[in-house]
Amino acid sequence: MSTFSLGAGTQTTPGVYTREADLTASTAAAASSQSGIAGVFAWGPVNQPSLISSEPVLAATFGTPSNENFETWFSAANFLAYAGSLWVNRVVDNTAFSAVANTANVTSLASHTVLNGDDYEGKSASFEAGVKFIAKYPGALGNNLRVSVCGSANEFASKVSLTAANATFANANTKATFPVGSNTATITLSTSSANTPLPYATTIASSFNVGDVVEVGNSAIGTQSVKIVSIGAPAVNGAIATVSLGLSDVVKVADDFSTQTISRQWEFAAQLGSAPKTTWSTLQTGNTAAVDGMHIVVVDEDGAIAGRKNAVLEMWSNVSRATDAKTIDGDVNFYKKVVNLQSQYIYAAADLANLPTANSMNVTSATTLAPTTLSFVGGANGGTETTIAAGVVGMGYLPYANKNAYNMSSILVGKTRGGLYGEQIFNYVIDNVGAKLQNVIVYGSPSREVSVNNADPIGARRNFRTALRSGSYGVCDSGYKYQYDSYNDVYRFVPLCGDIAGISAATDTSNDPWVSPAGFNRGGIKNIVKLAWNPDEGQQGVLFNELDINPVITVVGEGTYLMGDKTLLGQNSAFNSIGVRKLFNILKNNISKAARGLLFENNDEFSQSRFRNQTEPFLRDVKGRRGLESFKVVCDDTNNTDQVKANYQFVGDIYIKPLYSARTVHLNFIGVGADATFDEG
Repeated sequence: MSTFSLGAGTQTTPGVYTREADLTASTAAAASSQSGIAGVFAWGPVNQPSLISSEPVLAATFGTPSNENFETWFSAANFLAYAGSLWVNRVVDNTAFSAVANTANVTSLASHTVLNGDDYEGKSASFEAGVKFIAKYPGALGNNLRVSVCGSANEFASKVSLTAANATFANANTKATFPVGSNTATITLSTSSANTPLPYATTIASSFNVGDVVEVGNSAIGTQSVKIVSIGAPAVNGAIATVSLGLSDVVKVADDFSTQTISRQWEFAAQLGSAPKTTWSTLQTGNTAAVDGMHIVVVDEDGAIAGRKNAVLEMWSNVSRATDAKTIDGDVNFYKKVVNLQSQYIYAAADLANLPTANSMNVTSATTLAPTTLSFVGGANGGTETTIAAGVVGMGYLPYANKNAYNMSSILVGKTRGGLYGEQIFNYVIDNVGAKLQNVIVYGSPSREVSVNNADPIGARRNFRTALRSGSYGVCDSGYKYQYDSYNDVYRFVPLCGDIAGISAATDTSNDPWVSPAGFNRGGIKNIVKLAWNPDEGQQGVLFNELDINPVITVVGEGTYLMGDKTLLGQNSAFNSIGVRKLFNILKNNISKAARGLLFENNDEFSQSRFRNQTEPFLRDVKGRRGLESFKVVCDDTNNTDQVKANYQFVGDIYIKPLYSARTVHLNFIGVGADATFDEG
């Protein structure tokens, strides 16, 4: 090890002066078990990869599988069943739209479609006034959403008198009737006036909202709360008008109930407890007369998100219409900022009618008497994993080619298709991510057409392999497996590439990256009913020895296993081994990271020694963990010549002799004669 000294520098006064230098920097044998995938999903951010840690998180973030995307979805889920975490990048085409609340004045869904948070920030200023709320992402799932807003005490709860607003209806025949055993109430409005009762009936009908909870009965016959599920158009017969109210349940009080005053509440009054109030920051400005608070509830109207209709997904209490609103703790309380920062499902866009926004000093009370309830419509998924252009899927993988943005050891192709034999996406990812980065392995399966119900399984795979790119940064398995889809209660054929990449990541954790993932110890396949094709011994030989395709086989009574560890290199070399490829990937990743500390340092014996002192202990550690047989590090004046130094370069040569996995085991059982003896000791 070279010696090192620190100059004394220039002292101006007597004393003890200290300096320090760090000579303890080392290279750690750290391996990433992260992978990445791009493809079609039902929900979630588009063109913005998200790190997913488990299958439940995958379902919550990107939706559950469907007939439109199950091969991609289960490739991701199957990887997560083994180890590590997964970057997921959703792609869509131009036929995918975000659902909008209130599309009456929206002329173009395409111009309002939100892909991700950055996309919303760029587009929101140009949204039409009709866009009050918009689904956070494209997809038909957004059509399940409904938002309900309560902005005043009258909206929260009120008593609707059938007689007080117009004296001509103040007679005994004007009443609301709730018959026992019926789920329909009838409001009857009777007048002796020559004027038609239709305008008044329309006013009374507008006093109620679908979702309102009304109280039926009294202390004598008992009480019951029921929800209004429909409001009929007023019907007129002479001087009598009627309005029907559909109820969520049949009337169960002791006797028919009639009343001239109906007590109603906003449908979420019970959950929120009290009406909106003047918020804290508005009170601080002295604007005490304004009630700027509002309650907002997001509901799964159709049940496809939470699994039951009208399930509450999100709720905010007493957020403000004041654009500068804060809570007493200093947090943002302006409703648009709160919703846009916190909601998993929606963005708030244009102001709601009669619920204007302003700063805290100038905000006014709401002028509405009824809560605002808006259902989302217009959401569309766009192209499926089968119909979307292969180029769109390929573009979804390009973010992973930025070596400084992601720390991954593998990439999943998921559903591959395109080209003559379905090889197009697989080739694209190998070329544009694997071969470019040269530190990840791209895992893919033969296309569905090749893998499932093919009359010539070897011939089809030979054609696929011929069209597939050769190189040590790609790995191909033998096909598809059949597994249960619990989300839809069906069985599906899905690619094995997610499993193979998952097994490889699990091996990184349980052993080391350079250990082969194949075989009976580590290569077991999870979540499988059967293989789409179970190659026999002869077929396994063709796949592995001729085509560099790693067979996956089922052994009766034991399980299903990966029985190959080749890359797609296509020639006899140490780099046709997954373990060797991963060994060199981790060596390059870790040593190059450590070497960044040499940038802009002097290229002298000290820096060269520093590099050797960082690298050699790391390689000894890898050797001790059975990663390599021997190594040599050269970094001195023999390769850092005067010309190299004059070109502002620094050179380290690292020679590696890898170990090899045993792909075949030969056991020789030798019979000997009766006179043979064996020494035991």
